[in-house]
Amino acid sequence: MKYEVKKDKENGLLRLVIYSSLVKADVDELMPIMAAELDKMKRRLVLVDMSQDKNPSSMSKEARKAYKEHAAAINTEKVAMVGANPVTRMTAKIALSVLGQSDRTRFFKSEEEAFVWLKGE
Repeated sequence: MKYEVKKDKENGLLRLVIYSSLVKADVDELMPIMAAELDKMKRRLVLVDMSQDKNPSSMSKEARKAYKEHAAAINTEKVAMVGANPVTRMTAKIALSVLGQSDRTRFFKSEEEAFVWLKGE
């Protein structure tokens, strides 16, 4: 399994754990799952845990295109990314900027910092 999506009821958010780099087929499968789960939630908060990906690589052009096609359906309030290496973080920041989502996405070193920002505390 390349990823896992689970509700974090205690923190009121959706948690996405990435275990290995995603390709277009993964994104096409993942995004509708996330959209459906977020539709059931009071707030559309997401924590992306990239710390489990031991061989991170940048997302392919096809995967980025698929993400862009699905992004509107996700319509997140805030996305906190944890565990990204510097190269992944830089690539993600560029992609998020192009997609117009950089204002609601932040990168953190720890989940605790991410929770504070997501909850607005």
